[in-house]
Amino acid sequence: MDFTRFPALLFDLDGTIIDSAPGIIASARYALSHFDREMEDSQLRAFIGPPLEVCFTEVCGLSPEEARQAVGYYRERYGVTGKFECSLYSGVKELLRQLHQSGRKVLLATSKPEQFAVEILEHLGVAEYFTCIAGAAMDHTRQTKEEVIRYLLDRTGLSTTDCLMIGDRKYDVEGAAELSMPCVGVLYGFGSREELETAGAVAILPDAGKLGRLLGLPDEAGIFHPLTRVYLVRHAQPDISVQEDALRPLTEKGLEDRTKTLLLADRGLNALYSSSYRRAMETIEPLAQQTGLPVGTDPDFRERQTGSWIEGNDNFRRFQQEQWADFSAARDGGESLGQVEKRVAAALSRVLAAHPGQRVAVAGHGTAFSVLLHHLDSSFGYEESHLLCKRLPWIVELIFGGEELLSRRELL
Repeated sequence: MDFTRFPALLFDLDGTIIDSAPGIIASARYALSHFDREMEDSQLRAFIGPPLEVCFTEVCGLSPEEARQAVGYYRERYGVTGKFECSLYSGVKELLRQLHQSGRKVLLATSKPEQFAVEILEHLGVAEYFTCIAGAAMDHTRQTKEEVIRYLLDRTGLSTTDCLMIGDRKYDVEGAAELSMPCVGVLYGFGSREELETAGAVAILPDAGKLGRLLGLPDEAGIFHPLTRVYLVRHAQPDISVQEDALRPLTEKGLEDRTKTLLLADRGLNALYSSSYRRAMETIEPLAQQTGLPVGTDPDFRERQTGSWIEGNDNFRRFQQEQWADFSAARDGGESLGQVEKRVAAALSRVLAAHPGQRVAVAGHGTAFSVLLHHLDSSFGYEESHLLCKRLPWIVELIFGGEELLSRRELL
């Protein structure tokens, strides 16, 4: 997907443009006080994103009639003070300004009442960047994200093919999907990576600066970088009875499961790479046959060398934990994770230098790829690596602007 081709960008408000948690939580607490209900702030954060009536029924356990009353109490406080208890996320104002100046249509699609959304954006000094501000109706006739987007399209005359949604919750992704509109997810708001991946976000970004570069804006130095996609493909199930690491083949199940990699066959791949280990080469073989692309081997994508055979899941897990706790730790002449990181990062740099603006699949290994992801994003650590143990095969899409990682999302 070319993210620069969309002339119209629809932004969610709460969790995407503004951190609205203080005002929303205080107003929800105020509403619940009329029903002698108390909830923790962590529970009330669920109010950020969905329609209010849904929250009061599903999160707070109110009846439909009580929920309608609670919405009135909520707006009683929110409409006076709560709406202004918010702040712009870092980099968002500059992002909106640059997009507006570039000629893109910047629009708002929020489940917050439209009147409140207009007042908030004016209060924060960014309303001028929006071509259209669309929100929920105060009379409850327009509440869901899908309904708001339809209303926006009716007002502007835009086609869904011209539009890209940007939001932080599954409601944004799913609401856009109802209209066959793609949605980019952001992680600095209130949704999780897992929520956005499950909902079907087409890219997932950690901050506004990287979002801008995904959308075609220059970096801080004024340089425009083409987007390069790298698909990391962890091998399918190996035959662990073969102790020679480089020669370990796939099992019968692995040979069957490797066909799952064909989901990349229609991604417009330009090149295929693999470690020289047999199980990685066998995993990417169907994709090579389907695309007609040769497989280039790079030994630096090989799996970490443990130094000795580690028998038993418990022993292996303890070994993994020791190495993730200390990247310089090694044993029996094997590699430390620091050594793995250095060579795998160098191999990735060679791929990015050779294929700017292209799409490349790389077949490799669980620990090596986990260390590479940690190198690119320090939030990826031992626990995330451990979850991959049974993911055979596993595919993650990385989108780069130059050598900077912009987006990471699991495809399989």
